[in-house]
Amino acid sequence: MARTGDQAARVGLIERLNELDKRVLQLDADRDQVGRQIASSGELQATTAPPPPGGGVNRSNDDGPWIVLSLLVVFVLAPVSFAFTRRIWKRTPKTATPREWNDMPQRMERLEHAIDTVAIEVERISEGQRFVTRLMTENALRPAMAAVRASADAARDVANQPAEGSDLKALGPGERPFEPIKATERDEAWLRRER
Repeated sequence: MARTGDQAARVGLIERLNELDKRVLQLDADRDQVGRQIASSGELQATTAPPPPGGGVNRSNDDGPWIVLSLLVVFVLAPVSFAFTRRIWKRTPKTATPREWNDMPQRMERLEHAIDTVAIEVERISEGQRFVTRLMTENALRPAMAAVRASADAARDVANQPAEGSDLKALGPGERPFEPIKATERDEAWLRRER
């Protein structure tokens, strides 16, 4: 009623509530009246009915229906209920796979291509950095490298000049090597012992 903004609807709801309250009161009164009638008829029967033979307790020696009922419960209803319970227990809930999972292989392939592309671009960037670093290093070390090259050229020139006063030279094509130095007898004995 608090949510209803229309006054006519609110009045209609109040009238229906009042009518329902009247019906509930009428049902309570009917129930009390029936209860009194049952109680009064029970008192009449109790006073007029003779007690059953055997001291007021009806004892029957016919236990057949109870035995059949208990066997039915033990051998039929119990296994059926266990089977039904087991079936419910083992039933796995069916969960629908998300629609996005159906195209997972295609998505993985696109992701793989994207990673390969990124790796190639990173390699290009690192190659560019190496090139720029080499250029900057060469520009910064150009005077030192020129000095090293000049000293290497000077050392080569000195090595190519013949030594003054020395008649030693390297063997050229077709030249014979020097004669071997002869060892003394003691050195020869020492060499034989070593072998």
